[in-house]
Amino acid sequence: MGQKLEKLSGDNLKLITVGSRGTKVYPDGFADTLTSDSWICRFMGETEGAVVSHAQIISLLQRTKDAGFDFVKF
Repeated sequence: MGQKLEKLSGDNLKLITVGSRGTKVYPDGFADTLTSDSWICRFMGETEGAVVSHAQIISLLQRTKDAGFDFVKF
């Protein structure tokens, strides 16, 4: 799932981590981690301290929807 989500990066945003139940599962997570059907996907600006605009967030959510992922909040 993490590799698929990385492909959603764009508009100067990049995937930093994916977590489930408070545990990092991507990248470099543990294979034996118990997960749920709720995931936290953290995208941040590509440069440190970058301000992320509403337009970037809307574009990311559109790419997420187009890739077949569902989201409940951001």
